[in-house]
Amino acid sequence: MLPIEPDPDLYGAAYFEKYERYAQTDLGKRLLTYRLGLLNRFTRGQPLIDVGIGCGALVAGRGARTFGFESRRCPE
Repeated sequence: MLPIEPDPDLYGAAYFEKYERYAQTDLGKRLLTYRLGLLNRFTRGQPLIDVGIGCGALVAGRGARTFGFESRRCPE
């Protein structure tokens, strides 16, 4: 279901699995619906970048012209 490939070196697979489980709950679905409505109210179909996308539910829910970015650690 993830619109991104999780990077296990970034947070670990459990991080992405946790947010994917949250997204499937009734509360998670209601929050996503609310967030999408709020975003659509202000963006009016304009492109959107979601930074720190968790499991990517917002990117998948909004669809076209929506992009997600998960930060990566800087090399030390």
